[in-house]
Amino acid sequence: MKLFARIRSWLTWMVKRSQLENAMEVEVRFHIESYAADLVRSGVPQPEAMRRARIEFGDVESHKDAIRASLGLRWWDDLWIDLRYAARKLHNSPGFTLTAVLVLAIGIGVNVVAFSVFNLIVLKSLPVRDPD
Repeated sequence: MKLFARIRSWLTWMVKRSQLENAMEVEVRFHIESYAADLVRSGVPQPEAMRRARIEFGDVESHKDAIRASLGLRWWDDLWIDLRYAARKLHNSPGFTLTAVLVLAIGIGVNVVAFSVFNLIVLKSLPVRDPD
C-alpha cells in the first residue's frame, strides 16, 4: 500500500505542478513569517526580524529543490531540460543531425539484416527432426 500511495502522490504532483509550487511558496513564507514573529515578540524591530528570519531560513530555492527531489520530480525536470537542450543543439546543426540520423538508420538496418540472415541460416534450419 505504501508503494501505491507514493506512486499516486508522484502522479498527482506531476499533473498539478503549479499547485505544488504554490504550496511550497506558502510553506516557505509561513516559516519565515513565523520565525520573524518570534523575533518581534522578543523585541527585534519588524524589518530586522524579517531580515534575520530570511538569513536563518537559508536559500529558499534549495529547500524547494529538496522537496522536489524527495517527491521524485527533479529527475523528470532534469530529463526535460536535457531533451530540450538536445533538440536545440540538433536544430542548430542540421548537417550533424542528418549525419547522426543516417548513421543510426544504417546501423539499425544492418543489425536487422544480419540477425535475419543468422536466424534463417542457423536457427531455422537446425539439423534435428522436430526442433520445437
